[in-house]
Amino acid sequence: MAGHRCAVTPRQGEIIAGRVAVVFYGLSRNLTAFLPSFERHIFSVLKSSNISYDIVWNTMALAELSNPTSGEENAPIDEFDGRHLRPCIVGLQNQAVVEAREVRGGLIVCAGRF
Repeated sequence: MAGHRCAVTPRQGEIIAGRVAVVFYGLSRNLTAFLPSFERHIFSVLKSSNISYDIVWNTMALAELSNPTSGEENAPIDEFDGRHLRPCIVGLQNQAVVEAREVRGGLIVCAGRF
């Protein structure tokens, strides 16, 4: 994602064929393992097609996960794993706040470099 620009306004004389948002949603467990594949199959294709894109990352604020279905109990989670995407917009949901309904939606949105 080297050279990626957020909220791209075409430079003088630059022609952009299109503009898309690439959205990553949900709990990220090991995003760095998949980054080379994302770069090869998504980002490089967009770049070579002259399509501008913004990366949006929305995840849960969790330091650990317990999931009886997968057998995980207090498995550590890097809640900031998505920083490797260099997202333009970050949505971070705090599940405890959502469940307590103290804040409607429990969503914190940050724009800019994360």
